[in-house]
Amino acid sequence: WGGARWPGLGESALAKPGAHCSAALLRECLRWPPPAPSAAQEAPLAAWAFVVEVRREARSLWRATLAGEENLIKAAPGSCATLLERVDTVLPGDLRRLAVAGVVAALNDGKAEETCHAGLIVAIHGPSGRRVRLPVALAPNSRRDPAQAPPAGAWAPTSAGGPAVLMGAVLGLGCRPARSSYPQGSLEVQLGLAFVGPGGQWLQGGALAVAAMLEALAAWSPNAV
Repeated sequence: WGGARWPGLGESALAKPGAHCSAALLRECLRWPPPAPSAAQEAPLAAWAFVVEVRREARSLWRATLAGEENLIKAAPGSCATLLERVDTVLPGDLRRLAVAGVVAALNDGKAEETCHAGLIVAIHGPSGRRVRLPVALAPNSRRDPAQAPPAGAWAPTSAGGPAVLMGAVLGLGCRPARSSYPQGSLEVQLGLAFVGPGGQWLQGGALAVAAMLEALAAWSPNAV
């Protein structure tokens, strides 16, 4: 690995008979490199991706994938309950423009259930291919206020005493006119994911807590697919 660390080391230092490396350089070469940190140490969600879909009955209206680290929100702790966010731009003429605008209008009017809109979220672990389907609730706008309670969802306690839901997600969707650098009539679509823990409260602990919950769900939950 010394040659990989210093390309051309062998050719340049030892090409001539009797040539030698300095003692300092040899000591540096013989020092074992420190172990590279694992993905879990670097970024708890680096191995996970979230495939998201918004549907109306059998029709898919919006699809996106949020990478576990690339789409992390850089916000001050406690200032935002949303952990992941993705922003896309839809150009004029794209059929999804009217579809997503209709979803956002229904969410803002509180009529998502009446209009049969629903969300689907599947978390996928890249190295192993494990998949976990999460209970989801739709909400207007991509970001959630941690001071406000999560919207009602499939994780709510039931009188029938069903199994406790370890983790669910709130899928927030919003849109607004795109920046002037895009063609007139373009739409900026913001999609956010916030996570709900046991008891129906916002999951505390950030990306590390979400990764731990996903590992547990992938190991033994009936939601693993």
